[in-house]
Amino acid sequence: MKTAYILSGRITTEGNLELDEHPPLPPGPVRIALEAIEPVPTPAAGPALQIDEAEWKRRKAAMASAIGCLSDEEARRILEIIEQEFEQVNPDDWR
Repeated sequence: MKTAYILSGRITTEGNLELDEHPPLPPGPVRIALEAIEPVPTPAAGPALQIDEAEWKRRKAAMASAIGCLSDEEARRILEIIEQEFEQVNPDDWR
């Protein structure tokens, strides 16, 4: 079992990680998970990640196909068929 340590620090403008205390590990490779303590300011130019409508539709279709969802068009077609079939049923024939 691996032990995880939580240390405080900051990221410099150069992208370096500065820790407030010495890590309790010997020298060697480590895996680091970062969590912002304060709200991360958004750039003045707007959010860094924006996707256009075409990309959103492409991603939505890929996710839907991966989980077996129907497209809006497939769902509409199924509803049309069901409605057509119900219109053909005569309730008087059930007696």
